[in-house]
Amino acid sequence: MLNPKQIRRRLQTIAGNLNLHNAEIHVEKPGKWVHIQIIAPDFRGKSGGERENIIWRELERQFDDETILSITQCYLLTPEEREVPVPK
Repeated sequence: MLNPKQIRRRLQTIAGNLNLHNAEIHVEKPGKWVHIQIIAPDFRGKSGGERENIIWRELERQFDDETILSITQCYLLTPEEREVPVPK
């Protein structure tokens, strides 16, 4: 399984290959699970399903099965969506 630094580096490569300009990438590994957040202006106008198809296709090509199975959260957001407050 890849460590968070390796995952982040590969995600940066994926973002570049997909022309996700100015993508902000965050990777956390609290315990044995991995949480990913990719914030990209290029996600504007794309549905959640479209974003997931774009990213997960590449994740499956670039990451080993153990790393894929450890990803429990993958947020694909526009900069505006990141700014939306969480309801209480």
